[in-house]
Amino acid sequence: MEIDFETPAPVTMPVPKGYCMTSEEWAAYDFTKEESEALVGTETNAIIRPLTKNLIIAPDKAFKTTFLMRLCASLASGETIFPALPVIGGARKIVYFHCELNPAELKLRIVASVGEFDMHGNFVNCRDTRTHLIDGEGQQFIYDTITEHNPSIVVFDPWQELITGFN
Repeated sequence: MEIDFETPAPVTMPVPKGYCMTSEEWAAYDFTKEESEALVGTETNAIIRPLTKNLIIAPDKAFKTTFLMRLCASLASGETIFPALPVIGGARKIVYFHCELNPAELKLRIVASVGEFDMHGNFVNCRDTRTHLIDGEGQQFIYDTITEHNPSIVVFDPWQELITGFN
C-alpha cells in the first residue's frame, strides 16, 4: 500500500443524529422531550436548545468573547451567572476553540472572565493553530479534540479565523 503524504487523509466523522421525516411525521412528532432539555432559558422559554447552532454578533471590542466565556462558565459549573440566561439541567462539558488571541492573552482573558467560578474541569479551552473548519488537518484536529473530551457544547471563536483562505 502506498501512502500519499501530499493529500491529507479524509476525515471520518460519525453522522450526527438528526431527523429525516415526511411532513406528516414532522407534524405528528412530539418534541416535548427535546424542548425540556434546554441549556439556557426556562422550560417555557428556551433560549439555547441542544442540537442548535448559535451565533453571537456585535461590533469589534464589544466584549463578545468575555460574555461568551462567562456564559460557558455558567454552563460548565451548572450555575446561573446571568439572571436573564438561567442554566437548566446542571453542568455541561464544553470545548472552546480559541482562534484569535495568543496564549498569554488568552490566559489573562480566562483568569479575568471566569477565574472565580468552579467549573469542575468541564470548561476546556483549546488554542492551537491547526484548528480549521475547511482544511483537512484542521478538521481532523477538531474531530480528535472533540472525541478526546466528549463535550456537549462546542464553541468556535471567532468563526472567520476558522475558514481563512476560503470563501
